[in-house]
Amino acid sequence: LTADCGSVNPLIECICCTQCFNGPVCGVSQETRAVQIFEILRTVSNPNDLENPNTPEGQAFDWIVFDDDLFLCPDNATLTQRYVMAVLYYATDGDNWTICSNTEEGTSNCGIVTGDISSGFNFESRPAYLTAVSECEWFGNSCDENGAMKSIQLDNNNLNGTIPSEISTLNDLRTLQLDQNILRELVPEDIANLTMLEKLRLDNNMLSGPLPSMISQLTMLVELVLNDNALTGDIQEIENL
Repeated sequence: LTADCGSVNPLIECICCTQCFNGPVCGVSQETRAVQIFEILRTVSNPNDLENPNTPEGQAFDWIVFDDDLFLCPDNATLTQRYVMAVLYYATDGDNWTICSNTEEGTSNCGIVTGDISSGFNFESRPAYLTAVSECEWFGNSCDENGAMKSIQLDNNNLNGTIPSEISTLNDLRTLQLDQNILRELVPEDIANLTMLEKLRLDNNMLSGPLPSMISQLTMLVELVLNDNALTGDIQEIENL
């Protein structure tokens, strides 16, 4: 494989190259960039998880640092949001999603309308997850005019795994629709931090354990659907919604 990296001797031969960088990037060395990104993301995820390449957090960190073709700098305003969306992908076995996984052939133009059409979002022919466009453009996602994640609609798409707690950092999220998948274990307690949430659909999964006690703080909710799981708890805790 030969990569053209510019400079005096532009042609570099390598056995396996995904990207080629000539000198410092983001005004710092590649090593310093990785350290700075780690320090930012440790405010979102457990540092031990970030350092573990077998966790969704570790996989997302490695992707952000080494494999993301956008190659964000540490001071990029969308860095944390893009990382969180990558964590969601890895935490739910994104490579085996029904459609719009990063392994799907033709990832630049995938998708069909699977979300709630009444919401006004059309996900037909959208880029797949982990492609080199804004995470706002990935299939199932929508952002507001400021680029903040507003809606995630990945229902009925073979999401298999757990709901990562990092999703609770998406402060402007209005819609979270992950129903009809294979999501397991607990609903993260931190989901109560999504104070702008208006629609939460997690029905028809394999979620178990108690309902988050702080879910009653989601006072903006107008639609909450949790049926067909193995959740426990007193629904009276959220009856004031």
